Amino acid sequence: MYITDKRTSSAKPEVLFDSSSEHVVPQHVACASEQEPNESRNLWKHVTKAIRENNLNAATTQKSAIEEQQREHVKEREAQGTRFEPRFFQLEIDGNYHPKMVINDIPKEPEAAKQRVSQWIFAKPDGSMQDMDRSEDDPVVLATPHKR
Repeated sequence: MYITDKRTSSAKPEVLFDSSSEHVVPQHVACASEQEPNESRNLWKHVTKAIRENNLNAATTQKSAIEEQQREHVKEREAQGTRFEPRFFQLEIDGNYHPKMVINDIPKEPEAAKQRVSQWIFAKPDGSMQDMDRSEDDPVVLATPHKR
């Protein structure tokens, strides 16, 4: 990514950000088969696949289907008089959503903190942990950048 300062007479493009020299942080997520249906990687996997295949028509069709399904869910909740309840956030008295996990309950020691937060994120509603082993066709594996 380049930037050019047009205020100078010798406006030459300069590198603002070089993504090829940046370190890619590995994703730490459960495999798609273990994720809930509304988790991003699961929900958008067909859109991601179509984009990777340069099939923008299919990507647009899949994206529209997701958006229509979300609108239908809103209508169903309104008809039933129920509200959407986020898994990780709760509406507080200040009118904003805050994490359900109490930040002060996170241990100070980094490894213990990582373990506590991972357990909070990757625990299924029944308390068991999501599987972190992914197959080659998992959307997370497909979306992981490869060194060229």
